[in-house]
Amino acid sequence: MKDSEWLTNLLAKHNNLTGEAKSIIRNALDQKGVEYIEVDGRTKTLNSATEKIKRKGYSSPEKQLTDLTGIRIVTFFEFQIDQISQTIKEYFEVDEYNSLDRTDMLGDDRVGYRSVHFVCTLGEGRDHLPEYRGLCGLKFEVQVRTVLQHAWAELQHDRAYKFSGELPGHLKRELNLYAGMLEIVDGAFSKIALEVDQYKNNIDLREDSNLQTEDINSISVERYISDKISKLVSIDYDEIGPQPIKELKYFGCHKISDLDHIFNEEFFRIIAKHVKEDNFTGILRTAMMLYDIDRYFQIFGGSWHGADLETYAALKDKWGEEKMKKYFDESSVDSFDYIGADESDEITEIIDLHKSVIDKAKSQV
Repeated sequence: MKDSEWLTNLLAKHNNLTGEAKSIIRNALDQKGVEYIEVDGRTKTLNSATEKIKRKGYSSPEKQLTDLTGIRIVTFFEFQIDQISQTIKEYFEVDEYNSLDRTDMLGDDRVGYRSVHFVCTLGEGRDHLPEYRGLCGLKFEVQVRTVLQHAWAELQHDRAYKFSGELPGHLKRELNLYAGMLEIVDGAFSKIALEVDQYKNNIDLREDSNLQTEDINSISVERYISDKISKLVSIDYDEIGPQPIKELKYFGCHKISDLDHIFNEEFFRIIAKHVKEDNFTGILRTAMMLYDIDRYFQIFGGSWHGADLETYAALKDKWGEEKMKKYFDESSVDSFDYIGADESDEITEIIDLHKSVIDKAKSQV
């Protein structure tokens, strides 16, 4: 067999391995609920593999080449690297001797490129499955890094940014200073993310009576609405953004106890009658409008431009059709239940067109 023929055949197997490894990792992380930004992979080209064999002077390249398949996992925060690393060790056979943590290599007194590298195989346990036959003994590398580590690595290794090679001393010191700042920010983001999770868990575990003095924020309001509304309305658990929280504060709600004024008996009576499903933002705005629609549109009129049929029916129940039309017209809010004459004509034309297409299709059957 020619020198390059064995490598060409090996790369063909690695091309299959790259796809299978990516799929296994994505499915494993999704199943465990571990967040990540991307799982990407590549198979070395013949030229690249040949160049590395020559550059490294490999005497047994079929054994020494461990990165013909390379998988990169980019995640948000440092603590997620540990979660992903545990998953890699659980799902693959890891060559601990050749795997490394570049943070440990740098030591405590240096900054620079950081990520965790694993050398793995699929493991003999998968060899009986047709899709993995012939692949289980092949080694591949997995890199795990945060998005900031990834950005630094790309800048450091891409010659287009002129950060590679040996720089003059003063520029090298400056670059290391910024690398240290990036590392501090990476750790700080990870710390804050963990504290947010801890705060959310604390809120979820509190008794209702202990929640009353809590400040209004996305997490505390989500807990309040879930407790009050979830049995009455099917909630689309979207994240509560900054805007509805700002609206609540402008409306005079600063503590969770203040929400009891707008989520009152009348609110629950009207909602039970008209609203079957909504999201957090919709429920909050409906509550404020049912409590004092004049005040709401005086402050926030024009900040949003759509209301569904159920919301419009609930508001019309409380304030009447004339008032609702007035506010919706002035604020350019559209509703499926209340539309202008021009829009009504357009919808009628669309419906008529659909009917004609359906009738023509039926006549041809």
